[in-house]
Amino acid sequence: MEGLYAPIITQNKMPLRSSSPYRKSALLLCAGMPLTAALPAEQRSGSDLASWPILHENPDAKLLQKVALTGRYQGFYANLDSNAGNLSRYETRRWRVGTSIEFLEDWTFQADINIDPDLRGFYESTNDLYFTYQADSDLKFHLGRTKAVWGSQWRQSSKTFAFVEWGQLVDQLRPTRAIGTSLEGQGGQWIWEAGLWSGHLDGEWSHFDRGAFATTSLGYDFANKLDGVNRAEWRVDTVWNEAASGANAVKPYERAVSSWLWLEGERWDCFFDAMAAWGGRPAAFGFLTGGTFDVTDRLELTARYEHSWSRKDGLRLPSRFARQAPDLDGTERGDNYHSLYAGFNYYLHGDQLKLVGGIQFDGMTGGSGENYDGVTYWSGMRLYF
Repeated sequence: MEGLYAPIITQNKMPLRSSSPYRKSALLLCAGMPLTAALPAEQRSGSDLASWPILHENPDAKLLQKVALTGRYQGFYANLDSNAGNLSRYETRRWRVGTSIEFLEDWTFQADINIDPDLRGFYESTNDLYFTYQADSDLKFHLGRTKAVWGSQWRQSSKTFAFVEWGQLVDQLRPTRAIGTSLEGQGGQWIWEAGLWSGHLDGEWSHFDRGAFATTSLGYDFANKLDGVNRAEWRVDTVWNEAASGANAVKPYERAVSSWLWLEGERWDCFFDAMAAWGGRPAAFGFLTGGTFDVTDRLELTARYEHSWSRKDGLRLPSRFARQAPDLDGTERGDNYHSLYAGFNYYLHGDQLKLVGGIQFDGMTGGSGENYDGVTYWSGMRLYF
């Protein structure tokens, strides 16, 4: 077992003294790996790992059906080699604890907080806090602080996401977590969603005084028309931004559109996502495409290509970790960006405990500064319950 975890731990070139927060994070989460890794291979649900934090469960109760603790830790070591300097860093990407409560048969309350990754304190910020009402399988209502979903990548949970980061144009165009309400449903093979969100957050919450933005999604499920395919879905997602200038819960474009296709078989999936945004700043366009393939029940290979373009320095390098190169001199912005990612996921216990690794090449040209070229090497882990 030691050989399995050694690449993740020994590649971190940061000094891990006993007082280091990175050492505390790594030791806390790696301690449970040997026991979990010894479990037999099983489906991605990881039901055994999810059962221990359940504090109460009675499906037949009228008032309170289930109370459970939730948690998530995701940490990555990155080594950046670029023409704007090199960087080696370990980052606690997400560290959260919370609760999930099912009550009154049709209602769910979910809340979690972000833990301070440097352990200077416990509480850092609120992540999610919302109610969900689902009276039947075709209609669902959300109210509170949660993710305003858009596009094929950002709508996925980081718990099951196959890649290290979302992608350059996804980060540049997507909305943030916001305060609002949304409704989603399905009629036959048609799928739809609509949400209305406060345009600005004062810290973690909103005074609802800086306008609003809306999200819509219309999709079609045609899996039953294809042989050997478990999922075949096409969607068009749109952000309609009417927030005031300077609002921070949505990016400063009047419109952002994502048209995407997702196909999934027994051991593979693939996707194509075309994105565009305009109004308020130079228009940005692009696409990303990629997929995954299960080599074994535990090992999954991943690949993704992204290309985006704009004008007048309308694009910005990804924040992790190209934009953090130490010698950037106006090269973080440009007009033409492309990246290529190749990696793997090794499932120790489904998506609930997995090792993640990959290599990503980033290139930016056409801006007012110098061109950028860099390669980032990733290794890390994701854990949730």
